[in-house]
Amino acid sequence: FVVTVAADDGSTLELLLDTGATVSVLRPQALARVPGARPAGRTIRLGTAGGVVTAPLYEVDTLWLGPVRVADLRVAVMPLDGLEDVDGLLGMDQLSRFDYRIDPGLGRLQLAHRRD
Repeated sequence: FVVTVAADDGSTLELLLDTGATVSVLRPQALARVPGARPAGRTIRLGTAGGVVTAPLYEVDTLWLGPVRVADLRVAVMPLDGLEDVDGLLGMDQLSRFDYRIDPGLGRLQLAHRRD
């Protein structure tokens, strides 16, 4: 399931919805298209199909999932071998901010801000 995410400047990214990913990931080429992205000053260790890797973390002020604003993101940046058709992964670190429903029949991800 691939979702289109927009930056404030209108540029878009195609992210694979990955409920098994604890952290959202962008390819280096995709990060270059996100205005205002900046190094967070630390790295994170991630378990991948190829083993454990270390990736730098970046901060992103805002991305949009349709009409829903996602603010103050941290994303890992690394190549995604074998997933050449997407710009990154949308992981549970972002999805858990929302109540969400995936409707594969309609090809839709429905989001609502959590009411905690």
